[in-house]
Amino acid sequence: MPSIAKGTGIVTLQSLINTLLGTFIFILMARILTKEEIGIYSALYLTYSIAFSLSLLGLDQAMVRYLAYFEGKNKREEAYIYFKSILF
Repeated sequence: MPSIAKGTGIVTLQSLINTLLGTFIFILMARILTKEEIGIYSALYLTYSIAFSLSLLGLDQAMVRYLAYFEGKNKREEAYIYFKSILF
């Protein structure tokens, strides 16, 4: 159980760091770019975010779940098969 908590903590920390960096970068951009340029950037970023989310369709979460599941059962060969099938 401690390894699950550690893994969850790492993923949560990564998400928090990504959010903070994104906010910091956006604040810097807001100081440099005009209102129109920020609007264009925001529209493009929204389009990118939606397209990226739809392209994944939860495969990133499935990979984390199943790789951890098979590693926990010491079935590394099956974990490798799922890893390859999700990636390619």
